[in-house]
Amino acid sequence: MQTTPVKSSNVRAIGYDESKRELRVEFHSGATHDFLGVPPEKHREMMAADSKGRYFHQHIRDSFAQRKMGLPPQQDEAGTSEPRPRLQRVPLKGSNPELTEYYEPIAEAGGAASPEAALGEAVKRYQERPEKPGR
Repeated sequence: MQTTPVKSSNVRAIGYDESKRELRVEFHSGATHDFLGVPPEKHREMMAADSKGRYFHQHIRDSFAQRKMGLPPQQDEAGTSEPRPRLQRVPLKGSNPELTEYYEPIAEAGGAASPEAALGEAVKRYQERPEKPGR
């Protein structure tokens, strides 16, 4: 995904893939995050915002599933220099707290290929849980 450098004390560059609805945010720290399911208007609003960092924190960071692409590229076991994506925890706002208990460990351990897969696995585990007395 191609990124555009921006003027910001926190954000180095921003990219957007409209066909995948993925927003890429590269930080001055070297970390890169891809946010999934981001509508095109959110990308346009962020690019137009006076403060990219403030817009990011208020409208993107905790609102969309994300993949942390890592720090600057390093060679992995296969000799590639592309950072490996790692699924980040996504808050399940307004959801069943018991389901969140199943989801968070899967997401934090990177035990799924995507946020959707992690949620699917959490639902499956939740549905297969042993019945507690009084339920």
